[in-house]
Amino acid sequence: MTEDARDSAWRYDQGAKAARYRARSGERTRREAEILTELFGGLSLGSVLDVPCGAGRLAELVDEFDGTWIGADLSASMLEQARLSGAHGLLRARVDALPFAQDTFDTVICFRFLHHLRPRDQLVVLRELARVARRAIIVSAFSRLSLHGMRRRLSHWIRRSEPGRFALSLSELDGAMRDAGFSRTALARDGIGRDLFVARYEARS
Repeated sequence: MTEDARDSAWRYDQGAKAARYRARSGERTRREAEILTELFGGLSLGSVLDVPCGAGRLAELVDEFDGTWIGADLSASMLEQARLSGAHGLLRARVDALPFAQDTFDTVICFRFLHHLRPRDQLVVLRELARVARRAIIVSAFSRLSLHGMRRRLSHWIRRSEPGRFALSLSELDGAMRDAGFSRTALARDGIGRDLFVARYEARS
């Protein structure tokens, strides 16, 4: 991965941004919890790696489904916010070079991160997630076809500015996961017009 795309850590190590992220919209957090609850259904989570874990907002939800949560993030500020939230099992790590052996975790979650990366770096991260996942991967991406996404691209085109978010189509995500030995078994979207979609992939036997 390129030096400036290894993680979104730099975004949250600036001033009080990590604390603001922890205290963000309750409605958005509720919607995201509903999406993940849908994808957790019928899945035995087992040991769970949440990367990047941010402020540890998924720890409680994983616990509700009897999973054992481990959080990794490159941002020291975000890890501190996770500790303040009561999360345990935290470590500092790069998402493209995880310090774990192959098939270490039953489930790996990568939520609200890939859109920060350029397409070539997204693929690097997806391969690394698949390397450490034994049974399942839950990953989110931003759709090119959402109303939000189209408005954002139009705005960047008008202003001739560089995009700060990078979409990934479901077919591209499916292809990357298929190459890594995983097949999609569930899909959820954050409404019709919003960017976010979340997919669950399980290892092919």
